[in-house]
Amino acid sequence: MEYASGWPRALRLPISPRSACAAAAIGLATALTPALAQAQAIDSYNGNGLTLRAYITRILTQNKLADGVANAPHLNFWETLNHREFTTGNVPGVDSGPSPPYRIVVCGNAANSNLVLALQGKGPLFDKDSGEFGRMPANASPPEMPYFTDAQIAPIVNWINRGCPNPGGR
Repeated sequence: MEYASGWPRALRLPISPRSACAAAAIGLATALTPALAQAQAIDSYNGNGLTLRAYITRILTQNKLADGVANAPHLNFWETLNHREFTTGNVPGVDSGPSPPYRIVVCGNAANSNLVLALQGKGPLFDKDSGEFGRMPANASPPEMPYFTDAQIAPIVNWINRGCPNPGGR
């Protein structure tokens, strides 16, 4: 058994190499968790920091879905609407289904925001089996072209639940 170094001899505790490795792994995970979470935080719609536009576009590109969405009836609406239009308006170009128009987001309430429901494939409009439209993006074809994962949707949910802030934006 070795003793932890760097402490006065009276305060040194016996520690096995296995325990030392486990403690180091826990410390590393703890240190990295805030950085990873912070790297995924959406800061604004089109203002300062990581924008919703850049975040969505990055995931679509990563999942090889960007081209298909550009041809959808609603186009890449998150790239063309201003903050007010996005947070108070309806999904452009979608006038079919049971009760159009469809509000994009409900600020402060991601659980009732069509953007989130569409990406999750939930609710009467977006359920994969019974929804009018099905899960979005519609051109997803797993595994080569996957849907957004829960981990990829979480920063969008967090941004909406924070009230859709837009510091430095328009």
